[in-house]
Amino acid sequence: PLWSRGLGDVYKRQVLASPKVNLDEILADAQQANNSVTSTKVDAAPGVVTQTPNSTPIPPEEPVTAAAWPDLPQKLSVNAQFQVSDIIYNNQIIRDFSIVTNLNNGILSLEKFNAFLPSGGQLSVLGNYSNKTITGQATARTEDLRGLLKWLKMDVPSVPNDRLRRLESKTRFSISPEQVVLNPISLTLDVSHLDGACLLYTSDAADE
Repeated sequence: PLWSRGLGDVYKRQVLASPKVNLDEILADAQQANNSVTSTKVDAAPGVVTQTPNSTPIPPEEPVTAAAWPDLPQKLSVNAQFQVSDIIYNNQIIRDFSIVTNLNNGILSLEKFNAFLPSGGQLSVLGNYSNKTITGQATARTEDLRGLLKWLKMDVPSVPNDRLRRLESKTRFSISPEQVVLNPISLTLDVSHLDGACLLYTSDAADE
């Protein structure tokens, strides 16, 4: 990491890179640790079971309001990069996973979010966060949607084998405390194509 300071401003650059990350092993270790924490034990009295202290029920989450969306500092500049050549997940490999972010003048930019997925898939996202609003563009494609769904352990609809193959989508998005806007949406699935838009209001905005 590199730091510099001048005229009251602070700049930091952070680069993290790894040739391989085995996410299957990490998740298995985390699950094993969680199971040991939440395990129960039987008291001396028959039929009485006590929970460990860490098994206290978690209260329901409160709705996220505009006040929870942070205002980013104007005098802090940060450039962060995270790159992994191969990520092992569900016994298959995600290749060339890369994230590049930049914070400058109170604007957080996602300059690169890219990954090559199994079954010929690719995911890319660009975006910005400022003034409590996230804007950007997301693209996704695969030559074998059926194989991608199976890799993610999702149910595959009962359709002919020549369906659920090629998928290509692109959308621009805008997310704020009041609403979520997807416009335009372009989606191609096999031989079908759809263009459209979507507007969702949050519960607080809908009540006004």
